[in-house]
Amino acid sequence: MTTGEGGMARARWLTPGAVGATLRLGLINLKLLFGRHWWLFLLALLIWPAWLVLRVVMGWNDTPWQADQVQNMALTPPLILLAIYLGMSAFAFEIDERTIEGVFTVSGSRYRPWLVRIGTVVVFLLAADLLMAGLTWLFLADFPVVGVTANALIPVLLYFSLALMFSLLFKGAIPAGLTVSPLLLLNITVLAGATRGTRYNVFFNILDRPSDVDAALWQIMAVQNRLILLLVIGLILFYTVRLTDKRERLLQ
Repeated sequence: MTTGEGGMARARWLTPGAVGATLRLGLINLKLLFGRHWWLFLLALLIWPAWLVLRVVMGWNDTPWQADQVQNMALTPPLILLAIYLGMSAFAFEIDERTIEGVFTVSGSRYRPWLVRIGTVVVFLLAADLLMAGLTWLFLADFPVVGVTANALIPVLLYFSLALMFSLLFKGAIPAGLTVSPLLLLNITVLAGATRGTRYNVFFNILDRPSDVDAALWQIMAVQNRLILLLVIGLILFYTVRLTDKRERLLQ
């Protein structure tokens, strides 16, 4: 493809009709992933912050909530479970329902349906993250909402991408869940504690700086950690989308 042809292809993607079609495709993907009542999943997420608020109201918390507790105690747990579910099912339900062949007949780029589905999930997870962060800020603790929300989303996207990749590698949602769940459990019980306060912690919390670490160094470690994780997420998603090229394997 020449430079001119590439520019024309990009221009076609940015036309109002193409943007509208992509948005409609994203809405269709939401309904495919969650059914007609996709908004109920957002409401279900409110159970976790509601429980945390109830603990405060009833006096079951020994100490008030601190800003450095929000990321990994209020936001990450329910979002990661939702992300794994979405990663398991986003592609796998097409395989399980034997409808994946229809996806290959979509006109245009063969990657477009998969990329739109991934984008839909990412936007949904971001919306859920912002919703929970807003409620936590209102009722539990004062914290920098933008920074904490962005930091909480990165490990969530990591486990989404892992579950998505395993769902295609093993051609099913259940095998993907059985593979990614032990990895999450290992990270929570062993790796997260062993790497706490280092740049290698998947759940790196920028507000939880050890007293013996300089603030400037901690900022550098935070940037390094997030850049590495974003690179890993990008590589996993790139490999996952390339797996959709193996049409014969997926149709077996």
